Amino acid sequence: MKLQLIALSLLIAAPSAAETYKDYECQYLGKLFDNCAVPENRCDPLPPEQRGGGMSRAWSQLADAHPKFNWERLNTLCKRVCDGKLTPDAALHRYCAERQ
Repeated sequence: MKLQLIALSLLIAAPSAAETYKDYECQYLGKLFDNCAVPENRCDPLPPEQRGGGMSRAWSQLADAHPKFNWERLNTLCKRVCDGKLTPDAALHRYCAERQ
């Protein structure tokens, strides 16, 4: 069990080397992680009141531009931000270590 937890933490902690994001994509991801830090959002990176309009459009554009984007990893990091184990900036760095 310990080995599985260590392996899982390495997967979560390592920056994504396969993806490179543009600055505006990183700004959007930053907003998602900021949302994770708001208790009223209940660990939801895109709370219901932000669905529709620009945030949903940006979500779709991110999915289209990065078909291998790891949504499960984003939600895992969001949960860690929500639990206070990571700051939104630290979570963002996990995704945006490589920028164009």
